[in-house]
Amino acid sequence: MDTIEYQKGDIIGSGAFGTVFRAINTRDGTLMAVKEIVLDPAFGSSVAKEIETVKEEIRVFSNMRHQHLIRYLGTDVNHPTVSIFMEYAAIGSISSLLGRFGAFPEMVIRRYTRQILLGLKFLHDHRIVHRDIKGANILLTEPGTIKLADFGASATLKTVTSATQKLKTVRGTPYWMAPEIIREAGYGRKSDIWSVGCTIIEMATTKPPFSHMEPMPALFHIGTTEAMPPLPPNLSSVHSLLVACLSRNPETRPSADQILDRFEFVRVGESFEESSDDEDDDEGPSGPNHDFEISTGSNSHDFELEEDEIEFE
Repeated sequence: MDTIEYQKGDIIGSGAFGTVFRAINTRDGTLMAVKEIVLDPAFGSSVAKEIETVKEEIRVFSNMRHQHLIRYLGTDVNHPTVSIFMEYAAIGSISSLLGRFGAFPEMVIRRYTRQILLGLKFLHDHRIVHRDIKGANILLTEPGTIKLADFGASATLKTVTSATQKLKTVRGTPYWMAPEIIREAGYGRKSDIWSVGCTIIEMATTKPPFSHMEPMPALFHIGTTEAMPPLPPNLSSVHSLLVACLSRNPETRPSADQILDRFEFVRVGESFEESSDDEDDDEGPSGPNHDFEISTGSNSHDFELEEDEIEFE
């Protein structure tokens, strides 16, 4: 992969594992996003293997093509900083749009949800679990196309940044987190479906479920209660889909493919989407039969993945 020469601009976002800057490619003038992760110097040379794994993941993901996925462009390591280069989404995230315009109308939610599921179906078909579906990680390009971001910042990256980022991680993710993750009962594709349900509620109300609680009480509540998150009263047409997505039993949740096929709520602009996807010539990592597995050694957590699934964060 060629070295990317760039000039860094303003901050456009931040998350549990880094800060995102707007940047310009000084060779061709195109805009891109650069996520910078500053590693804890205490890890020293022990992170070298993990960094190589991250670089290999990004190399693989840079070969993926899908209309509803943000494209990865490459990486650069300048200790203690790891830079990940990504396609730039000019409009911003769903989260930022909700802050500007308020709750979305039904037709917008239907269109955005369909596109989220199309991108998620592609990842799941290639045995990739996103692990962090939420409004802040769903971006819009200029034509209003939804693209999923942050599906490739690996569990290995979590390992090498955990010492300084643990609190931020806990604070940032509980509201979209599936109960089985909190209970440490496993993580698979159906956990992403729970997060889709929470994101639909976020689009309808501007906030995810249980956002009136502080993060740690919300984490405890989601993990221990059997009650379903409150459904948006102004959007009864989506209630059946939300009941399915937010089932406490992951085995009873539908897959992304099943939702697209069975639920009228997301059957909007269907012919247009199928035509666009065909033209986009979707490609998986290194071809349709690619298998990519990461090993996090002794630092890996105790969650068990569903068979033939890859975990990314």
